[in-house]
Amino acid sequence: MNIYEAIRERRSTRAYPAEPVEQHVIVRLIEAAVQAPSAMNLQPWVFTVVRDEVLLQQISSDAKKCLAKNCGEQMPESLQAMLD
Repeated sequence: MNIYEAIRERRSTRAYPAEPVEQHVIVRLIEAAVQAPSAMNLQPWVFTVVRDEVLLQQISSDAKKCLAKNCGEQMPESLQAMLD
C-alpha cells in the first residue's frame, strides 16, 4: 500500500478487540510515530502505553468529563451524547 492508498482508505475505529497488542508491535508503531514532522524539528514526543484496563477506563472517563466541561456548549449534540 502506498501513502495515497493509505490516506484514501483510512477509517475511524471505535471498537477494538480485547486481546492486548504485542510489545514488538507497540515499539514499531512508536518508532514510526517519532518520524512525523514537528515544529522546528523539536520532536517533543511523549508516549504512554496503558495496558491496565481499569486505569484505561478511568483515563477515558476523566477525559470525557474534561471535554464536556470545557467544550460542552460548543460541540454537537451527537458528540455530547457520546460523552455521557
